[in-house]
Order: sequence, then C-alpha cells, then structure tokens
Amino acid sequence: MRGGHSRNNRWTEQQVREILHNPIYVGMGPFPPLIDEATWIACQEQLFRTEGVQPALKHMRQVLTTTLGMTPACVADPDWLERAAAEITRRTAATYFRELFECLREELGGPTE
Repeated sequence: MRGGHSRNNRWTEQQVREILHNPIYVGMGPFPPLIDEATWIACQEQLFRTEGVQPALKHMRQVLTTTLGMTPACVADPDWLERAAAEITRRTAATYFRELFECLREELGGPTE
C-alpha cells in the first residue's frame, strides 16, 4: 500500500481494498506472514461474491504487481485471469490459492507450509 493514511489520518476504502486483495500478507518473498492463508482465502471468497471472480482476481494481480514492482510469472500470462477464474469455478478457491501461493513462493521465496 502506498502512502500510508489519508490526509485525515483514516484509511481510505481503496487502501483497505488493496490490503484485502494482496496475497503478500500471507508471507511472500521478504514479507513475513501477517495473516494465515485460510483467513485470506475466506476474504477472497467474500470478495468474489461481492465483486465477481474476475474483477477480484484482476485487482489482486494489480496490487501484487504494485507491491513487488514487477508481475510474478505465476500471474503474468495474458490468459491467466480467465484460466484462474475457470479453475476457481471448477474446483475451489482454497485449492487454487494454495497452488498459487506455492508458485509465488517458488518465485519470490518466503515461508513454506
């Protein structure tokens, strides 16, 4: 998240959304885990219900890219969004995200389960 708090020292809706969408908070690369995977995945499932799967995934990729200053190979493919949404629909969000976390950790480093 860039810039910390807003001018009135309160979190903005956009800042909170960036936090909610950012998988870095489960511990990726140099970032320590601040939330457990199950809680983060449950949050994503709620975001899927309120935003739709593809818009939520698109926002997640954007926030991840902004945080890292690069797009990880796991989410860089132009067809990733449609493939990921289909995988989540066909299986479960938990299964998909655990595989994504494994891929991100292979690329970025970080704690393994």
